[in-house]
Amino acid sequence: MTPPPGNVRPDGHGGLRVVIEGIEHLVTADDATHLLFAGDIALLQDPDPAPLLRGELRRKTGHIIPSRDAGDVPPHMVICVHPDRLYLAVKAEVREVREGRLDICKVVSA
Repeated sequence: MTPPPGNVRPDGHGGLRVVIEGIEHLVTADDATHLLFAGDIALLQDPDPAPLLRGELRRKTGHIIPSRDAGDVPPHMVICVHPDRLYLAVKAEVREVREGRLDICKVVSA
């Protein structure tokens, strides 16, 4: 009876909402584009709007790194939630979520 660690779903503005163990993190539209198409790192951010209302930046809660596309393992995303918890999502499914072809993508523990 192990509950799934989380999921990835669209945020409605071109970004992604990553829910891990019941805690939501945001990936901005720019970061999602760089992550999925350029292979760059993307930052996870706290969805709380309070810092933005005070003119501050959102708190960084982790990051996502795409795997190298080689070997027998399907390309995936390594999701690191600070301080050091690691999770995985299939890169093709995350891309389909971003493009609106899938509603949700599963995230599993690494």
